[in-house]
Amino acid sequence: MWNQIIFLSVVASIGVISASICAPALPSIAEYFVADLSTVQFAISLFLAGNAIGQMVSGPLSDFFGKRSVMLSGLVVFVLASLLCSFADSMGMLLLGRFFQGMGTAAGPVLARAIATSQFSAHKSAEVMSYGAFGVGLASMLAIIFSGQITMVSWRGNFILAASLGLLLIFWAIPSLKSVNTPSAERRSFKSILSFLKDTLRSPVFLVNTIAHSITYGLMYGYITIFPFIIKDLYHENNPKLVGILSACMIGVYLIGVFGAAKIVARVGLRKLVKGAVALQLVSGVLLTLSQGSVSFFTALILFNLSIGVILPMTSAAALAPLAKTAAGTASSTLGLTYRLIGSLLTSAICLLPVGLGGFLGGSIALLSLFSLLAFKLLESSPQEVLINN
Repeated sequence: MWNQIIFLSVVASIGVISASICAPALPSIAEYFVADLSTVQFAISLFLAGNAIGQMVSGPLSDFFGKRSVMLSGLVVFVLASLLCSFADSMGMLLLGRFFQGMGTAAGPVLARAIATSQFSAHKSAEVMSYGAFGVGLASMLAIIFSGQITMVSWRGNFILAASLGLLLIFWAIPSLKSVNTPSAERRSFKSILSFLKDTLRSPVFLVNTIAHSITYGLMYGYITIFPFIIKDLYHENNPKLVGILSACMIGVYLIGVFGAAKIVARVGLRKLVKGAVALQLVSGVLLTLSQGSVSFFTALILFNLSIGVILPMTSAAALAPLAKTAAGTASSTLGLTYRLIGSLLTSAICLLPVGLGGFLGGSIALLSLFSLLAFKLLESSPQEVLINN
């Protein structure tokens, strides 16, 4: 079992790793191909575009062909695309490789969620997703560090490293996913995919937990985006080193929340843990709104980052639980697309607000957390909710 859990945690990180290792190499790539910065930045945007398309198709295809087959196919696409990037002799070839690299990585997190949901109970899948979130956070930090060192030798080395990781995951997936079943013949039809999507969108548990997940995702990236400006306003100076240290500390707090949630979910219960974390997020928003100095400000941020570490993996598990045996892949794809769309809109809206000492950010956190709590209150009478928590 632990072999499969570790595999799912690593494969869920593949998209973050691929995105992270490219960023430090962009100046070197621009210099090598004599390209301007706006052109080179397409290496990020095309990767994200490919990932979005992969998100849309990998889940439904897994319910149609089987999660194991689609996972392996995605990893093969990722390896080939990484090799194309590493041997690219033009900017166009590199950008093409990045697009398909993004498509290949989409299967990792989408199907890791779906497999965890279909293979384990609701509480156990929540624990597995917490370990996966811990792995993603750790992988993103390590990827940036290693990429910077590799780029000093050659930017191509980053993509060779990515291809090597993909090959490792292919050979690891074969024994790790042996127990993942292939759908029966009657499930392999276009009509069945539409049926899976209808089941997903009709599930109140899926919808409410997806809303809470999306709100938290958007608040997190809104906070990440304006955090340097809040620090500048608080200390009246632009200090990138201080921002980096404080950001690393907050990532550590987030990881404590993730790991702690994995340890207590079976004892506390999935519903109580999620509602408690959303309530904590609400408290952090109120404190941030009322903060008058650095002590209250950082206390609020610690509570906020702790709540994020609990909410994101727990709401993923709760959203997919009622669809575990029927449409886990489709539900996972829908969850991924929804939280990215709502999250990007929320992030953009938060970034338009005045920075101040975080008052407007705190107000956004408090109001949206209250909305999530009210949604969970309406959900309590749902038969699916009763089933998940018993």
